[in-house]
Amino acid sequence: MRYLIALYILAILLAAHEAEAKSSMLQAYLEKHASVTAVDSYALSTAIQKTAKKYALDPFEIARVVLQESRGVELAYNPASQDHGLMQINIFTALERGISLECLYNWKCNLDAGAQILAALHRRTDYRVCLYNVGPRGAKKKLKKCLAYEAKLEALN
Repeated sequence: MRYLIALYILAILLAAHEAEAKSSMLQAYLEKHASVTAVDSYALSTAIQKTAKKYALDPFEIARVVLQESRGVELAYNPASQDHGLMQINIFTALERGISLECLYNWKCNLDAGAQILAALHRRTDYRVCLYNVGPRGAKKKLKKCLAYEAKLEALN
């Protein structure tokens, strides 16, 4: 009985150590690739891990999208495409999905909304991460752009 209890405690300690190691790897990854004006890497990595767990996503996939879209800058804005915030959510996508305009400018809310969009795309059978950028309606027409976006995400290693 003592042996089983010791194994159980050891398993809990190993899981906690593994989670801590993954967290510091994610934080280091963000520090390496993010802008100098980005959200604090510890706060961002913690929020990404929480959000990834909430939506059953890979935290590094979320981090790659954040880095590609905004380099981790909270108030990033692209006037050409009207994309806002950390995850560069398009204003029309936000309105279509019921995301408030205030959410676009709050980095934690923007991260959560972007992850929710990614999770919805994951549930599609024809899922590709590039659909986050080009949108599901135009993916077939924009396959070249879609694949180029995925190549950019892969280059962030």
